[in-house]
Amino acid sequence: MLELKDSIKRDAEGEVWREADITFPLRIPQGGRYLLSSHVKRTQFPNGPVNDLNIEIQIGNQRITKRIVSDARNYTYHVLGDFVITESDSLLRVWLPKGIQFEKIVVNEYCPVTVPETVQIYQPPIVPPEGHPRLWVNGESLPVVKARLDKGENHRVWQQVKKDALQEFTFHFYPWKEIPYSTDLEKTVQTKAFYYLMTDEKKVGREAISILKNYLSVLEYGNINYGDITRDIGHTIYVSALVYDWCNGLLTKQEKKQLYERMMDLSRKMSIGWPPFKESIVNGHAAEAQVNRDLLSMSIAIYEQDPIPYKYTSYLILEELVPMRRFQYQSARPNQGVDYGAYRHMWEMNAAWLFYRMSGRQVFDDNIKKLPLYWMYMRLPNGRLFRDGDVFREVNRMKPYYWGQPEMLLLDYCYSENAILKAEFQRQGGIPDNPILFLLLNNPELIPSEDYSHFPLAFSTGNVTGSLISRTGWNMKPGSDDVVAEIKGGGYLFGNHQHADAGAIQIYYHGLQVCDLGLYISYGSPYDFNFNKRSASHSMMLVVDPDEAFGNNLLNDGGTRFNQRSPKSVFDTLHDPWFSNGVVLASNIEHNNNSFQYSYFKADLTHAYSSKVRNYTKTFCFVNTGNKQVPAFIVVLDNITSSNADFKKFWKINTIKEPLISDSSILLHNREETGPTGWTHIKTLLPAKANRKTVYWNSQDTVNPIAPLPAISTHEPETKGYQLVISPQQANKKDTFLNLFLMAADGVRPPLVHFDETSTEYRIKVHDYLVVLPSKSELLPDSFDITLLDHSDQKVILAGLKPGLWYVCKQDNNTHFKFKVKENANSLQFSGNHGTYKIWRNNPDSEGETQ
Repeated sequence: MLELKDSIKRDAEGEVWREADITFPLRIPQGGRYLLSSHVKRTQFPNGPVNDLNIEIQIGNQRITKRIVSDARNYTYHVLGDFVITESDSLLRVWLPKGIQFEKIVVNEYCPVTVPETVQIYQPPIVPPEGHPRLWVNGESLPVVKARLDKGENHRVWQQVKKDALQEFTFHFYPWKEIPYSTDLEKTVQTKAFYYLMTDEKKVGREAISILKNYLSVLEYGNINYGDITRDIGHTIYVSALVYDWCNGLLTKQEKKQLYERMMDLSRKMSIGWPPFKESIVNGHAAEAQVNRDLLSMSIAIYEQDPIPYKYTSYLILEELVPMRRFQYQSARPNQGVDYGAYRHMWEMNAAWLFYRMSGRQVFDDNIKKLPLYWMYMRLPNGRLFRDGDVFREVNRMKPYYWGQPEMLLLDYCYSENAILKAEFQRQGGIPDNPILFLLLNNPELIPSEDYSHFPLAFSTGNVTGSLISRTGWNMKPGSDDVVAEIKGGGYLFGNHQHADAGAIQIYYHGLQVCDLGLYISYGSPYDFNFNKRSASHSMMLVVDPDEAFGNNLLNDGGTRFNQRSPKSVFDTLHDPWFSNGVVLASNIEHNNNSFQYSYFKADLTHAYSSKVRNYTKTFCFVNTGNKQVPAFIVVLDNITSSNADFKKFWKINTIKEPLISDSSILLHNREETGPTGWTHIKTLLPAKANRKTVYWNSQDTVNPIAPLPAISTHEPETKGYQLVISPQQANKKDTFLNLFLMAADGVRPPLVHFDETSTEYRIKVHDYLVVLPSKSELLPDSFDITLLDHSDQKVILAGLKPGLWYVCKQDNNTHFKFKVKENANSLQFSGNHGTYKIWRNNPDSEGETQ
């Protein structure tokens, strides 16, 4: 082994101005591209965080380059990178840092990623047109963009871009010294290239080319493979592609060759590799910018010089990504949640726009235009969103915060010409850090609208990623009295940042009442895989089979299956049972005279769990009372059968503030920094009081009746939140949990709840509402009677009906109503007063009014 001695010194900046510590010949069979890997032993460790240790190497007369040989993730082995070695006996010089012992460098022939056979014979149905520009604009759209520069809100942005583009920029560099990625420099290059595109000012265009050429000649990413370095590499490729395309007429043949070679060299450093088939484009980092914007832009720009890159990238997008999104967006809900879903949707919208502006064709299905509705409905009156998936934008949840992804909204509202989304884009502050994209897309003649009056107050996302979001209003001002509630479940598992949360509920009323408690701190950490992504951090059903294994070194939280594997195609999703996450059985939103009355959702969640669960259905009915004192109530019914009676079942909810438990109810409460307190009264109707046990604990408590919680230290309120469970006293295979959530204003006593159970129905009466649910089977019988005792009008909600024609007849005056219950709606509402009502299905001889 070799190591640096203490007597060896460097200058103050650590530059190497001495003979190499190690020199030996690289004996290769022929000139070509080779992969170098290092093996070292670390001899010194700092007291604090482990720092990177780098060696400097030089092959022949190439520039000295710095490479990591030991870091916090791997002390001993690192791939140094791939290098072009032209001489069979090139000398390799190595300069060592203090703190390692050098063992060896291994040289292997570089083997590119294999291109699938289907791609090799692929003929893209859409190809770039002749001539330039064709990135973000073409011959048809360029005049439109130019004409908009000085109109409306574009004028101020264009004046600033113009000012920045005309500002002189001097790039100081030394050809023998490599430099790291520079956001500011790349922004300068992009701004000058765009200004040339808009004005034909050749001097500015040549500046963009010159700065980029010099920058690329000394830019070096080394062998960093953490911190999402692919995103920086991709941005460099993207900016280079813009210059290649927008300034094409100013480039010499040699400059085109240089840019082409440098972009292709950088593409090999991407996590998806080159050719780009190391990762699946439908999920993970490959579903972000590296293909949808960066490699696609490169391939479009260089198409006449080399059509192969476009062949590869267009295949990934048109034949893999587009079909998968067409299937997934049947549910207007991204499976990766509010944050990663927004981030990755933003990049696929880059691809949508690049194809559209290049060819005039919208390659994604139209259902992609409805996806932004999800973020609108998940919005809470405090400006944040309900949790879904890994949340990384809320850096400090203890301060007021308005969630935003304005760049995504820009791409969306311009693509669909949606005035509501444009208003939300402006509310989120626009994108001051990307003015060029704004000028490329924004139509100043589209007037933003903040009128939500035509938006329904409930939103069902469909069957692929099933959920229902219900609200009592769109008041987003401080002190809003609106109630917002969500239930998710049914559909498919797509892994990665998606959580094990089938059947989870969330409720907001003057603050989070029922919520998630997980925090996204570090992907794959013990806390992340044992709590944050797992069922225990959500408000949902847990069933503990003591022998169940969720994965290596993972806790048994009693939840749904934990999935980190993603399907690569629609076929995989539909035919591999691992990805089944339950089935949405019913989803209905009921309005009367344009007034939202109630929403109903039911899912079979059996397949979300392992074989420990034999059958499980969850029913959720949200009722909008229109009463400010008691604005809403929710009925939640869980019917669950385990494969073993001894498996413990826990009906679980999470909340921020300590709950209050009395003989008759559970009381949750919360409030925003300013404003009144909101109260949620939970009435547990089943199991009966004598046959249930209710306990709760603080998330920081060491006592946890289900599984020990991994330690985490933050000041976020979630880490001080409470987990509450209701469990049966007796061991049964089949258990029923029936709970009523009543939201009531501060100081308001909630109305009395009357509960009756018949041989076929559960009947829950709250003030002037009666909700009827099936008790002994999954659906109500074809014929039954109900009796209303009050003389005042009451609203009756029948949830759990078979599809078809239903008839309601009041026996004392022979009043008839006829209702058509649609497939998968399974519910209806009617109004009545004192008397007995006969309700039956499919009697063709009956006559009456169709509701």
